[in-house]
Amino acid sequence: MTNIEIGRITKPQGVRGEFRLRPNTLDYEHYVKIKKMQLNGKEYVVESSSLRNGFVVVKLAGINDRNIVESLVGATIRADMEDIELNNGEYLVSQLVECNLFDEKGALLGDITNVANYGAGEVYSAISPKGKEFMFPNVRNVIMSVDVNAKKVIVNSEILSEIISE
Repeated sequence: MTNIEIGRITKPQGVRGEFRLRPNTLDYEHYVKIKKMQLNGKEYVVESSSLRNGFVVVKLAGINDRNIVESLVGATIRADMEDIELNNGEYLVSQLVECNLFDEKGALLGDITNVANYGAGEVYSAISPKGKEFMFPNVRNVIMSVDVNAKKVIVNSEILSEIISE
């Protein structure tokens, strides 16, 4: 089984151990179907999961107190990929880490090392074949295609060169 990061705990929701989860994808619908999640290396049964006011709210069995959740803010939530129902062509942002980054002509630009979300959108960190680190935002038309199975992301080199200063 492939275990993957699906999001992070952002804050408690109520007093009974529920928390808000910031998912690693834009489509939150499939998160409410996950039956088991891992937190700090331990597997938990999902007692409830719902979409509320634009947030994913999760309750894990055995976590029954707001104070416990407060101590877990920022913690990574993981799940087995086999337990996540993704639509065709859909992927989790965390699956992009370690993907090869190519331009539209097939030239290798580097490897994606991290994807962070600062609220306004995703920012990709990558390292070139020569070892130079660079970052770029996921803005309109910069990413042309993604194939997580082949670990391949294709970007528009013209737009990328406008974003990245050499």
